[in-house]
Amino acid sequence: MHVHKLLLDCFEGELKVFTFIVSAIPDPSGFSFIVAIMSPFETGRLDQWGGAVLNADKGHLDLPGMPNRLADAIIRGRKYNRDVMYNFYHFSIKDLPLGKVK
Repeated sequence: MHVHKLLLDCFEGELKVFTFIVSAIPDPSGFSFIVAIMSPFETGRLDQWGGAVLNADKGHLDLPGMPNRLADAIIRGRKYNRDVMYNFYHFSIKDLPLGKVK
């Protein structure tokens, strides 16, 4: 899932993929991961995280179309309703067409 066409070489693509992943977690508390990751960087209140693995970079949610892209990822994640990080064998779907996987 992480490498399909929606993953762009930018933070917006990563944010969309991460939003899908945490929205798909059946436990509603999984959704809190979106807030935990997004808000420090969007508010700029955290300069960096993980030893400078991630650096504050505000404004991604203000980009044209970004709210709709994230809403789409949330909807698809909730419909999928399966934790794609744990207890999921990704190679079990490798031969399926992308449209079916979506």
